[in-house]
Amino acid sequence: MPARRATVGVVTAVSLVGISTVLLPTAAGASGSTFTLTGQAAGTLKWVPQTTGKYGTPLHGCQVGQESTQIVVNFPATKLTVNGHPAAATAIVAFVTVTKVGGTEQNAGTKSHFVLDLNVGSHLYAWEATSGSVSTKAKANGGSVDAGLLPIGQVTGTAVQSGLATKPVHISGSWASCNPWP
Repeated sequence: MPARRATVGVVTAVSLVGISTVLLPTAAGASGSTFTLTGQAAGTLKWVPQTTGKYGTPLHGCQVGQESTQIVVNFPATKLTVNGHPAAATAIVAFVTVTKVGGTEQNAGTKSHFVLDLNVGSHLYAWEATSGSVSTKAKANGGSVDAGLLPIGQVTGTAVQSGLATKPVHISGSWASCNPWP
């Protein structure tokens, strides 16, 4: 699937419905990497290889999609600062879509390889990368991001739902141990 803003936005809308209503991540105590988030949403995201869903179901920290160029990264619930106020994020999901795994791709203008969705209570915030880069390891078994993100649809002016995201964010960090598509 080509990495396009509209395509990634569709993946986000379809995937987020299942994740936010059925599998709200919670802390699992496993070790992992740290992501730094600054801007409208700020704080530290701790990536862990395995988390537990709302109903006690296992949830992989990183899952390769049906196509190996699509990766879903889940984060455990955590406390962040949103719009300058403390907030409990209950579902945090990053969607990575690259043209080829095992390399680095640049985010520029309408070419976005990274989308971040954040749920605080019943409120959704959604951003997409407009600068920086996304790197993936061979066979999509991990990667990293260092990117500036804007609310979805802001660059192209498309009517894509960005929820309450109104200001930019920046994210940097890495993930590993992606589970292959079943």
